[in-house]
Amino acid sequence: MDNSNNVYVTGISFDSAYDFDFATIKYSQMVNIKKISSAIPDKFFLSQNYPNPFNPKTIINYQLLRFSEVSLKVYDILGNELETLVKEKQNAGIYQVEFDGSNYPSGVYFYKLTSGNFTDTKKMLLIK
Repeated sequence: MDNSNNVYVTGISFDSAYDFDFATIKYSQMVNIKKISSAIPDKFFLSQNYPNPFNPKTIINYQLLRFSEVSLKVYDILGNELETLVKEKQNAGIYQVEFDGSNYPSGVYFYKLTSGNFTDTKKMLLIK
């Protein structure tokens, strides 16, 4: 386990007496994601962050209709990707993620949720 709570697993497999391979797998743990409810929503949905405007932290809620690969990213006003808040497979349910803008200047930012064919983007305002 490293300082970011990532877990590494390494193993070896033998094909014959003289042929073998090593493999290492990294399991990352997203620590800011909270599952609010296991109830299955009737649609995918990305909520407006709150508070908005914020300084320096804000909460982003989203809901998933079904099990899927989820990506939640933050972008600056120019469209540059700043952070990936979520990048993992998640079950249906309602989730909450905290975004900390302490390392960024005041300004307009965007966050984008992608899950299967669903994509939505919202605007948020950081005021210091």
